[in-house]
Amino acid sequence: MTPTFLFLNIRSLTTHKTVFEQLLKDEHVTAFALNETYLTPKHHPRIPKYQLQRHDCPRPYLRVNGGTAIGTYHTLPVQHHTFPAPHNLPEHTFATLYLRSKPITFCTIYVRPGHPIPYEFFQYTDNNFRHYLIMADINIHSRTQADIIQINNYISNVLAAKLHSLPSPHDLSVILHPMSFLAQLL
Repeated sequence: MTPTFLFLNIRSLTTHKTVFEQLLKDEHVTAFALNETYLTPKHHPRIPKYQLQRHDCPRPYLRVNGGTAIGTYHTLPVQHHTFPAPHNLPEHTFATLYLRSKPITFCTIYVRPGHPIPYEFFQYTDNNFRHYLIMADINIHSRTQADIIQINNYISNVLAAKLHSLPSPHDLSVILHPMSFLAQLL
């Protein structure tokens, strides 16, 4: 079976939990990454048949927003990571999945509007994991044109270096399942 990955800005996991669980079942999702979960330590959501690793909203006493999570199908071997970084890094979650004994690291990050792009997060990921997939909500609508150009150049340079260093196209064995219709469901 082909691995199926899902990235979604869910805007409250507790509010959309029933629809989300049905989506996971219907699409046979192997692993998922969520941004804007709105979870706080008082929430204890269980997603049947999935292991959930999460980074809750950092300041729920001000306003509940943000938060990230990664869920993996319960039979998959997985290793969770923490990013050794300054305290001011945005919400993020790391997990390495082992698909057919090959590791791929999932990273999800939520950058609040007006907060700086954490390039050190991207550099750490690039330096420490061979195969990775970063799913980020960087609130592009709140960025200046210069920010957008800088982000685009950074991503282009990293990808160009990675693609030139690959020994064969088979190293890119992860398949992303298109899920553009999800926004309409939630």
